[in-house]
Amino acid sequence: STGKPVRMNAALFGFLVSLGTNAAIGIVFLGVFKYARGIEPSLYFKHRPSNQLPQGFVDWIPAVFHVPDHELHASSDGLVVLWTLRLLLRASIAMCICLVTCLPVNILGGNAQTGLDLLTAGNVKDSSYLLLIHACSVALAALATVHLVSKDAEAFVAWRRARLAEARPSNCFVLVRGMPPSLAADPLGLARAADEVGSAIGGHVNTVTLFCETEELQELTVQRHESELVLEVANKEWELAQQKDTPKRPSHRVGGYVCCGGEQVDTIDWCSQVNLPELNAQISECDVPKLLPLASGVIGFDSLKMASLCASNDSALKTKLCGAEVWRAPEPADICWESIGRTQTTGASVVVGALMVLLSLGFSLIVVTIASLANLDSINKKCGCLGFVDDLPELVRGVIQTYTPVIIMALALAMIPGIMYSVNFRLNPVSYSALTRTVVVSYYKFLFVNLFIIYLVSGSIFTKMEAMFEDLGSVAPTLGSAIPKTATFFTVYIMTATLVGMPVRLSLIGPLLVGRLKRKLLAKTDRQIAECMALAPFDMAVETPLPLVIFCIAATYAPIAPIILPFTVLYFVTGYVVIKQQLLCCIKTGRACMFWEPAEYDGNGTSMATTLRLVLFGLVAALLLCGTYLSIRKCWVATAICLAPLPVVVVRWYKVSQLLSTLEPGGADLTELRGVVEGETAVKSESERLVDQEERKVLDDLFFEEIQNDGQLTGSLYQRQCLVETGRAGVWTYNRDHNHDHDHNHDQS
Repeated sequence: STGKPVRMNAALFGFLVSLGTNAAIGIVFLGVFKYARGIEPSLYFKHRPSNQLPQGFVDWIPAVFHVPDHELHASSDGLVVLWTLRLLLRASIAMCICLVTCLPVNILGGNAQTGLDLLTAGNVKDSSYLLLIHACSVALAALATVHLVSKDAEAFVAWRRARLAEARPSNCFVLVRGMPPSLAADPLGLARAADEVGSAIGGHVNTVTLFCETEELQELTVQRHESELVLEVANKEWELAQQKDTPKRPSHRVGGYVCCGGEQVDTIDWCSQVNLPELNAQISECDVPKLLPLASGVIGFDSLKMASLCASNDSALKTKLCGAEVWRAPEPADICWESIGRTQTTGASVVVGALMVLLSLGFSLIVVTIASLANLDSINKKCGCLGFVDDLPELVRGVIQTYTPVIIMALALAMIPGIMYSVNFRLNPVSYSALTRTVVVSYYKFLFVNLFIIYLVSGSIFTKMEAMFEDLGSVAPTLGSAIPKTATFFTVYIMTATLVGMPVRLSLIGPLLVGRLKRKLLAKTDRQIAECMALAPFDMAVETPLPLVIFCIAATYAPIAPIILPFTVLYFVTGYVVIKQQLLCCIKTGRACMFWEPAEYDGNGTSMATTLRLVLFGLVAALLLCGTYLSIRKCWVATAICLAPLPVVVVRWYKVSQLLSTLEPGGADLTELRGVVEGETAVKSESERLVDQEERKVLDDLFFEEIQNDGQLTGSLYQRQCLVETGRAGVWTYNRDHNHDHDHNHDQS
């Protein structure tokens, strides 16, 4: 009516540009996926024939949804990842009650906000009764979420108990570290000590293996493997060179640096006549029985229950072994050989904790810098280093302020997991999956503090700092209007991770380009050609914490800025579809991060207990933060309503933790056995004895089927690569005679 052109808010324009750009990029990478999987099935369909899934642009998505979970090639840890994403998806949908109730209230709040701020609680006046709607909505969503977590915890415990009850040899092993020196090289003595403990419950030792120091032998084995690969490549190069007019035998420099020093030798002759014979001689000269004992090993029992009781925190076996560490043995491929001879100490825990604090403090400086990038005017006003920004169009500046923090944060976060692995390795884990669980918790705490809390605080007060110092009475209303503005960063971050990150991940564009270049320029042998399209495993420690923190962020901002919820739901939907497709078709679980060699292993789904606890932690944090925000807005009744579900959530958290503790060795699922030990049940029924006999018969068959090697008992399922050829997993082994009547004749080798 005034005849003046209507100008779009810069922040709103930047947000819409980001949305459109991210959507366009995502569509492009979906197209890349559709095209590339047809030309490179060896990359996209390693574990599943390509004709089992539709080949269209999006018609494969419903097919992935309907594939049963048990068809996953990633085994238990892959199931845990999908269960976690499914739980977070349902919890996010429950949070959408805030989208229905709070968003209209925010728009009609009448607090003179514009652009994206119109959609936030900042558009509702302080002390307004409308904030009661926000409090009621977040309270209902929290109660729904804790109900979902409780149900999933019950389902997981039932599944895990079934896994532990399976008659598999690895379920009947315990791993011992830090045993008395008198038993470090005496498998028969260790077997007798364990048998004395098991006599009260009728269990017996099937096998004992004591480990030795094999780092040097392992290094020699690795060098031999590398030399064999070099020889294989050299033979292929010589085969191709002979087709030329002037063939030249492959050569390389030994003892020098690239082109300086050392001696130029014929690669084929040097590998086959010098290096490999030397390595084989060193390996064969290594007298395995004379290697240093590590005071660690594995004990295999003939009873699932006996193994579980011996690995419990208050087991008699620990007392018998003078306080040695006794763990439920991990899967053979999961055992961490690098720390098998060391025990966990309080000093190591203190050092790791201190290092994690220092890492978090150092990274917080980066986060504060990133937060400041969203406020270019303030930076330019203080230091005058961004004068050129004044000449840019306002809408361009809005796009820069929207995108720059997200990009820098993503690049900075890429290096953290590898550092986390290195720091937490000082705790001397017994298995790679145990290290993964530790890193999941550490990385979650790191992201929670640095990605969420520090950015929330610094992004809120950076632009308002001078006003708050000038008038301390304005701190509360200033924060009340500033906190909702930080929702833009988190919304764009989740949007980018959804619309760009997931399609890029699905397309495998990086491995595709690198693999084809390596295959064209570097690969010579069939082995190298096959390895060109190898994919890094799915690392739970790297991938799981971010969705958990995103859920906490979304739960916090659900009533404050409900616009974040649609992108959160979409994030978990796309994450579930993409990750399930890749677990079905091309990747397995394991370790894949900077500074560490990739490794494939399965942790038997034990990480699910950790993720359930972290979901509840995030929910409690979200309720506290929402309550704090409502108190800043001086609406005390709304604060009380928001915090009302907190006791319920905490009580359910405690009950879930108690339920999960039954999965620990000797947990509540073994109450019947505890009754036998404590004398509460003196006589077993005939049916119970028959069940035990049948279980032992099955286990005996499995034990000796697994550990048979050319007619000779090797003594254990746990073999390090360097000892596989010797047919032994440690220095000393003991085996009980193989018969179902349990004639306890001992044989020591």
